[in-house]
Parts: sequence; C-alpha cells; structure tokens
Amino acid sequence: ARMKVMWTPSALFVLIEVTDSSLTNDSLDPVRDDSIEIFFDVNRSKGEAYDGKDDLQYTFGWNDDDFTESKLNKRQDISWRITDLANPRSYTLEASFPWATVVGPAPAAGMRIGFQVAINDDDVGGERDAQVVWSGTRNDNATRPASFGELLLNGP
Repeated sequence: ARMKVMWTPSALFVLIEVTDSSLTNDSLDPVRDDSIEIFFDVNRSKGEAYDGKDDLQYTFGWNDDDFTESKLNKRQDISWRITDLANPRSYTLEASFPWATVVGPAPAAGMRIGFQVAINDDDVGGERDAQVVWSGTRNDNATRPASFGELLLNGP
C-alpha cells in the first residue's frame, strides 16, 4: 500500500492505494474484509483506552456503499470514495476529514496528532487474514490509541 496525506486549515486529506491479489467483501463487519481503517487521537493523549473525546476509528470497506466511525459517530461532512481504476487487484481510497468533525484544535504548522492507518486483508472470506499498519506492529488500534503513530503537520 502507498499513502499520501496533506492538510489545509479546513481539513486533512488522505489518499491510500492498495494492491491486493484477491479483493473480498463478504462480512457485515468491514474490518473482517478488505478495508482501510484510519484512526485519530488529535490531542495525542496516547491512552490505553479510547478517551471518548477525540479518539476516532474510521473504516472504509472495499466495495461498500458507506463507511463507519465506531467510537463517537463523527461522520459530519466527511467526503470519500473508493475507486478500482479498472484493476481487479487494487483500489484507492480518497477521503477528507474536516477539522471541525475530528474534534481537533485549529491546525497549525508543527502540530502533531495521533494517527494510524491499517490495511485489512481478507483473501478467502470469513475473518480477516492479515493486517498491515502504518506505524508499529501491534494489532490493538481498535482498543488502544497509545499504539498510534504521530503525524506532523508541516507548514505551508
């Protein structure tokens, strides 16, 4: 997978390209299928559990019509799309997250936020077969923001 991130004073933009030999979407829970999860801990509290303030978990399933935010239901004004680009072995997620939605302070150059991306892989149906994360090696992002990496907002 490849990822690009950029920001403006109004939003954070994420582009993720995934190559996968077998794309699968057969579960009600998208984390069990081919999907992308994006996690935020804007105040970098790095908690051992989600704090109920700004720790968020977004899931975008390949070939799904909708996405989820499973911690605080912060879905307002998020725009996204997944494209296949006519390749049966890859897909691309483009998403924008307004700062007002992810409950963060006004962004500024030099600001650091807790951030994580997980790529879920399901080749044979049923449960997820593998997961690759952007930062670290732990498979506990859904329960432990302390395992997120940090994203540095470089200035314009």
